[in-house]
Amino acid sequence: MRYENGAIRVPNSPGLGVQLDREKLRQYSELYRELGGYTYDRDPGRPDWFALVPNERWADPSVSLSPKLQ
Repeated sequence: MRYENGAIRVPNSPGLGVQLDREKLRQYSELYRELGGYTYDRDPGRPDWFALVPNERWADPSVSLSPKLQ
């Protein structure tokens, strides 16, 4: 999709003007069947890592952590 005069032209034909790669869709569909959905707290690159839930180490908005410029 190209910008024209600061906007994206709406296609005249049905759809968004993109071609769906059916082979990629098939591959991802098979991967989903094999592995299941991607859970928000898992990292496929680190399969042995687990998030600490609940995470109680949130930033405290009452504490100013602004750097002091010299």
